[in-house]
Amino acid sequence: MPIKYLNYLQGLVYGGIDIKPHGGFNNKFISNNLTIGANYFMTYHTILITSKDFYSALIEARAISANISLTLSTALNTEVEVFPYSIFYVYYEQYLTMWHDVIVSLAISIAAIFVVTFILLGLDIHSSIVVVITIIMIVIDMLGLMYIWNISLNAVSLVNLVMAVGISVEFCSHIVRAFAVSMEPTRVGRSRESLIKMGSSVCLFLSLFCLMILIMIYSHIF
Repeated sequence: MPIKYLNYLQGLVYGGIDIKPHGGFNNKFISNNLTIGANYFMTYHTILITSKDFYSALIEARAISANISLTLSTALNTEVEVFPYSIFYVYYEQYLTMWHDVIVSLAISIAAIFVVTFILLGLDIHSSIVVVITIIMIVIDMLGLMYIWNISLNAVSLVNLVMAVGISVEFCSHIVRAFAVSMEPTRVGRSRESLIKMGSSVCLFLSLFCLMILIMIYSHIF
């Protein structure tokens, strides 16, 4: 079979035979010594509907390709690489590393907030820890709401989570700072004073921020 293939290939290269591939198979070859440089062939997925179907199909396609690569490399005693490609792979590849990206992005954001808060609050380690713990609880609450509302974890929701971390600093750091510099003798008194001084400003900022988001609700950007 390989001899017949090379004979037909020789006629294709030197005889100018116009042969169109059938069955989704084609070759890219080096015509100098008639060695096969690359091959590609078409395969089909089953009907894919949900996001889970698409990225599961990508995982299975990569597993099959890795198995074929190992088999060919072992049989031919040379390195052979087989990899799958489809148009939708570009959009659903993000789901394969989503949890890793979420953890890394949120960890970097929270670590940066801790360092900056520690410096700007006068090297107050306790206030910085309180701010970080509060932000972590806010992120956990948002993840719980995403689960209840059936919001998938993707690149868009990851960006929103990171933005939520940054916005949460505005709600926490000012109140914590007011609590730290309060001259009231008791914790309850310092809490009351910090909410009196900064609570209205934080609520006003939240109201203006929500109004800004409502203005962009019909924007095509989102």
